[in-house]
Amino acid sequence: MKKTITIKRTAHYHILQPKGKINRLLIAIHGYAELASDFIKNFDVLQNTNILVVAPEALSKFYNKFRKPAASWITSHKREDEIKDYINYLNLLLKELKSNYSFDHLAILGFSQGVSTAFRWAAQLNDKDIELFACSGSVPPELTAEDFKINQLKKVHYFYGDEDRLLAIDKAKTQIEFIKTLGLEVEAHPFKGRHEVSKSCINLLRNS
Repeated sequence: MKKTITIKRTAHYHILQPKGKINRLLIAIHGYAELASDFIKNFDVLQNTNILVVAPEALSKFYNKFRKPAASWITSHKREDEIKDYINYLNLLLKELKSNYSFDHLAILGFSQGVSTAFRWAAQLNDKDIELFACSGSVPPELTAEDFKINQLKKVHYFYGDEDRLLAIDKAKTQIEFIKTLGLEVEAHPFKGRHEVSKSCINLLRNS
């Protein structure tokens, strides 16, 4: 007989503090087999802006093929429990950040596996005018327009590379069309490159 028990866990996140006065919070969600400490380095250039960058680290840890520690947001095993756990985790993190920092705008960025994590989390937030930056990843197929009625997700920026072996261009375009069916405004940002957070994405964050 299988039973469950809810326990407390220690979660880790990394912060990149801007030099200017904070007016925007960016939650940057890493991809599969990454660590937040490495992922947040993609956003070093944003230190010269008014954006506070926070990179939460996924709860599931393992060793990658190089025998170095890595993290994952979800697997197929007990996936519903993992989704519930990471949504609770990200909600608690956002609550913590709101108590410690003052900001006017919230942006969420997901890369690769982090795209699905970002969409599932954003779907249940009730913050106003959220911007979502989806980089080289897929949207959870179970989501519907009904899931986004409670919040005010302002816009989705979808980035995909023309040399991405993990996300073919045709699949990326299919994702864009699917986002439209969710009743969300989406802007496509193709770029020359591979499976990565593109410079065009960083530049858009920096200049917006």
